[in-house]
Amino acid sequence: MDRLQRVAATLRQSAGYRWVGLYAVDVIAGEVRNLVWDGPAAPEYPNFPITKGLTGCTVAEQRTVNVGEVGADPRYLTALDSTRSEIIVPANFVANLHSVMSRDSRRYR
Repeated sequence: MDRLQRVAATLRQSAGYRWVGLYAVDVIAGEVRNLVWDGPAAPEYPNFPITKGLTGCTVAEQRTVNVGEVGADPRYLTALDSTRSEIIVPANFVANLHSVMSRDSRRYR
């Protein structure tokens, strides 16, 4: 996990994001689980059903989801109460275990 923590920190700092989280997606169990995060606070939902949130959309469609105003998107699960925009990027789709990267911003994008 220490290596993943460094990856999250590097992604956040190098791109100037406020928050970055790396998640494991267990298709068989139907769950998304936060592995590590870097930013001002822990995610409000460290574990949630695979069918929920922008991450659920990313997994179902196996594509990046980029929302410029999360408050206007009914799929959004609050990560931090001050988040305005978020992008979820699928990574490493292998067998039944997937991973995604989430980053958020206080600005609308």
